Amino acid sequence: PKLCWHNVLCTVYICLIAASASGGLLSGSFVLAMRSLSPLVPLSFAHAVTASQWGIILDCGSSGTRARVFSWPEKGWSITEADVELEIEPGISSFANNPEALTAYLAPLLDQARLAVPDPSTTKVRAFGTAGMRLLSEMEQVPIWSAVEAAITASGFEFAAAHTIAGGYEGLFNWLTNKYVLQTTLGKDVFLGCLDYGGASFQVTFAPASGVIQDFGYRLRVDSSQERVYSYSYMRSGQDQAMLRYAKALASRSQESPILDSPCHNQGFNFSMNVAGAGERTLRGTGDYSKCKELTQALLNQQNECLLEPCAAQGVYQPPPTGVKFWARGALFFTANGLGLVDWGDAKALSTNQISAKGAEFCAKPWADVASKYSQSYCFSSAYIVAMLNAYAFPPSDETAVVYSRKLHGFSTGWPLGAQLFFIAEAKVDIALDNTMMGPAAKSCSPAEPARCSFASTDCAAGTSCSCIATSMKGNTQERRGGVARPP
Repeated sequence: PKLCWHNVLCTVYICLIAASASGGLLSGSFVLAMRSLSPLVPLSFAHAVTASQWGIILDCGSSGTRARVFSWPEKGWSITEADVELEIEPGISSFANNPEALTAYLAPLLDQARLAVPDPSTTKVRAFGTAGMRLLSEMEQVPIWSAVEAAITASGFEFAAAHTIAGGYEGLFNWLTNKYVLQTTLGKDVFLGCLDYGGASFQVTFAPASGVIQDFGYRLRVDSSQERVYSYSYMRSGQDQAMLRYAKALASRSQESPILDSPCHNQGFNFSMNVAGAGERTLRGTGDYSKCKELTQALLNQQNECLLEPCAAQGVYQPPPTGVKFWARGALFFTANGLGLVDWGDAKALSTNQISAKGAEFCAKPWADVASKYSQSYCFSSAYIVAMLNAYAFPPSDETAVVYSRKLHGFSTGWPLGAQLFFIAEAKVDIALDNTMMGPAAKSCSPAEPARCSFASTDCAAGTSCSCIATSMKGNTQERRGGVARPP
C-alpha cells in the first residue's frame, strides 16, 4: 500500500498522532550548518526554512554516547539534522560501578550540544540506552539513568526521557529513519529493510514482501494504509560482544595455554585481553580466513532447534527477506569501507561473495601492513558478516539486495532520527507483538511523580498509581516519563 509520510498519522501497533507545538525562533546570531531534505518537504511547507522546534537524542550505545541534534518547523515534516559530530567514549554502561562519574563524563558533550541550539531551556533531550545497557541488570541501570537525568537537567536543557529501549524498537526506529529519508527515492512497490551491526547487538528489521509475520512483528498504520514490520535484535551479536564470544571459544579449545592462535586476526597481531572464564590470554593472529569463517559460523548456533520456521541465527524465527531492499549500517558499513569496498561518503550495494573475497585478501596481509585502531576487527567482521547474512537467507551472489551506507541524503543512518520523528508526532504505543520490557520495572507513582517507565507502560492519570507492564502498552505518552524506576 502507498504510504503518506508527510502527514504521518501512524500506529505501529505504535500509533503516531500528528502534533503541533510552539517554540523559540532561530536566533539571528546563531550560526550552524544544517542539512535539509528539501525533496521531502510538502509543497505547502516548502517555504518554512526557519526551525521553531528543537530536540536532541542521546544515543547511549555500548561503546560511546552520541548527541544527535534535530530541528523542525511547528507544522510540516521538513526535519533537519545539525551537521555536527558530537561523541564521547566509553558507553554509559561502563559506569555501572561508578555512576557518580557520569555528570563529569556527559558535561563536555552537553556543553557542545548547547552551542548547537538557540535555546537549551526549550530543547527536549531524550537519552536512550541500547544493547550495552540491556546487558546490565535492572538494579545496575537505575543509578545510571538517575545520574543521566541529573546531568541533563543541570545542563539547562529540558529533560524529557532517559531509559533503555528494547532491541526490537531500536530496529523499528532505524526502519522509520530509512523510511522517512528514502521515501522519495524508493518506488512505491519497494519493500524496505534495515540491518544494524552495533557493538553489542545486531538488528534485523524489514517489511516482508509477503506481508506475513508470525512473530516479532509490529503493525504500522499510516492514514488509511498500514504496513507490517518484523524487527528482531540479536543480543551479544554486535562486533565487540561477538569478538568476546569468539575469544571465549578459542580459550575453550586451548585449555590452559596463555596464547590463543586467532585465525580471525592478521599474522603478527598480538593483543592481551581478559577472556570470560579463562582469565588473561593473548590473541596471536594467524590470518587463516577459511578457519575464521568456520569459527564465526559457529557463533550463530544454527544447530539450535527451529521451533517456528523459517529460522535464521540462534534458532530465531525470521520471514524470508526475498524481494526486500536492505540498507546496512554501523560496523557493516565500517567493515566494507575498511576493506575498500565502499567509499566513506558513498552508499553501495554489495554481495556477501564480494565481502568474503575482500576479507580473505585482507586477512592474508601481515599486521604490519594494515595496522590501525580499527583494522584489527576487519578480518573477524568480514567473516562474521558473511555468516550472519547467509543465515538471514541472503543469496551469496546477490549484488543488489543490501546497500552499505553511513549517510543517506545528508542524514546519519541509524535509529535516532526515527526516534525523534516518533516523539515529534506524540507517538502512542498500543500493542507490541513482542513482550520485551523496555526498561526496569517501575514503582507505583503519585500525581507529583509520574511513573518513570519505558515505552511498555500504562498512562499515569492524576490521582492514580501505575507501573510498567510488558504486553499492554495503551495510552503511553513517553515524553512525560523520566527514565527507569527509582527505588523507594
